[in-house]
Amino acid sequence: MFKTLLVIALLPVAYSWSCPEGSIETVDGAGCDCGTGFWYDGLSCVDINECQLYKPCQEGFCVNYVGTYDCICDDGFQYDGNTCLDIDECVEDFGICRGGQCFNLVGTYWCNCTMEGTTPCLQTCLPQEECDVYERMQEQLNDVTQVYNNDL
Repeated sequence: MFKTLLVIALLPVAYSWSCPEGSIETVDGAGCDCGTGFWYDGLSCVDINECQLYKPCQEGFCVNYVGTYDCICDDGFQYDGNTCLDIDECVEDFGICRGGQCFNLVGTYWCNCTMEGTTPCLQTCLPQEECDVYERMQEQLNDVTQVYNNDL
């Protein structure tokens, strides 16, 4: 068995061996360079699953494609071509806190409502009356959702 494997392994050397299509021979002639996203297994170019190997999308979901990958980032993060980076909402959306001070947090932000009569609500600063209306609407939505889920 070992002799058979040795003969098969040496066949490319004994006969005019060449790299698979789309790859080039390495400078030292010892293998093939298959390009980004692939590795040479001795016979062919094989896709590297970057998602499993490198885990590049710590703040999102990684999707492997042939020769590459893509990140579907969680809310509050954006893909920069390599990984998911935190979005500074305070810089990206100036005035997001409407009369308050914005503080960037990892994946989100927080509003310190400094304008008199406003309170943190819906991730911005709103008058208390508007927040009360929202909270009542949210309670009603939760009630309807619970009834719907119980009927399933």
